[in-house]
Amino acid sequence: MAEIIDLASRRKVPPPKPTVTELAQFCADEILSHWEKFASNNQLNMYFTSSTPMYCKGAANYLEDLNALSTIEMKIALEPQVIAPGFNEKNSLGWVAAFRLNGVIVATPFMVSEQYARCFNILLYLKLKRELQTQGIALT
Repeated sequence: MAEIIDLASRRKVPPPKPTVTELAQFCADEILSHWEKFASNNQLNMYFTSSTPMYCKGAANYLEDLNALSTIEMKIALEPQVIAPGFNEKNSLGWVAAFRLNGVIVATPFMVSEQYARCFNILLYLKLKRELQTQGIALT
């Protein structure tokens, strides 16, 4: 006689959903790789504007204009925390911007200026929100 096979035991179990922290690290790593590539060609503003076309005006240089950055932050409902060098630690290396999403504080790597940190922060926020929605994780 034939052996009875339990189909439930043979079905593939879907992998667990990544945490917000894991997704944030993935997004930051991906953005940083593009950031470094465009920085080496002196085209960071082009990278920023091409990554956020619906929020950018054509002639603005977002790497120099804090007012233009704050306009984008207001449009996307981003409330950044910006930490200046030397604010928390005596040996901090640069500016950091952060935001809170789903109860997790997500921060940028150290950047050379406040504008760079806030640009990176905007890119990270938008990408992380897209990834969370793709994974079916509700935004809180």
